[in-house]
Amino acid sequence: LINALFNRKIAKVSATPGKTRLVNFFNVDDKFYFVDLPGYGYAAVSKKERNQWQKMMNAYFNSRDNLNLVILLVDSRHKPTNLDFLMKEYLEALEIPYIVVGTKLDKLNQSEKAKAKKVIKETLELDDNVPIILTSAKEKINLDKVMSEILNAVSI
Repeated sequence: LINALFNRKIAKVSATPGKTRLVNFFNVDDKFYFVDLPGYGYAAVSKKERNQWQKMMNAYFNSRDNLNLVILLVDSRHKPTNLDFLMKEYLEALEIPYIVVGTKLDKLNQSEKAKAKKVIKETLELDDNVPIILTSAKEKINLDKVMSEILNAVSI
């Protein structure tokens, strides 16, 4: 998604989920930083490593006064997980602005696409003011909407 959003290869991509192990900062045209954090859902890692990620993410979120927006990624093909819900609750507790981006829209058929947004909204118990954007990095669907949210958040 990062590479598709910025239309250049800045992030390493793997077919295996959970390869991001550190906080990765991407300087975008010397205007703002886009930060990639470790995923928490489908990564096959030990409980010890997952706990280290939690500490790292807590430190990150609690030390960033200039954090303008978090993009909460969920897989459009599946109902959001309990971990997705907990992350949403965590962001709200810290009063961090966020949007929800559903990925892999290209892998859904027409009827699944129609239901995906509703399932995400209901499962995560989202207020109407929280944007939900279903995307496909592969087919470049709705990337402009995500970028618009990013740019609005960083006031460019």
